[in-house]
Amino acid sequence: GRLNGVAELARHPQLRRQQVATPRGEVAIVAPPARHEAPGGDGGGDGGGGGDGQDAVPALDAHGPALRAEFAAPDGAPTPGRIP
Repeated sequence: GRLNGVAELARHPQLRRQQVATPRGEVAIVAPPARHEAPGGDGGGDGGGGGDGQDAVPALDAHGPALRAEFAAPDGAPTPGRIP
């Protein structure tokens, strides 16, 4: 059979896209293949009343301080393999 290239895949009618907020503005990404009804029947899975449950993309290192604090050694010493 015929094999689609990247250009044909990008134009395929079944390839859904959705807008996602990033620190530099909104971008279109490929939507998750599964759709589900959220509690309340609004069609969204994010609990926020719409969409497919895709949260905004966080800024670089937005969660870094919290993650480093969570995984730090109890005495405050750096953990092995940790990037300061």
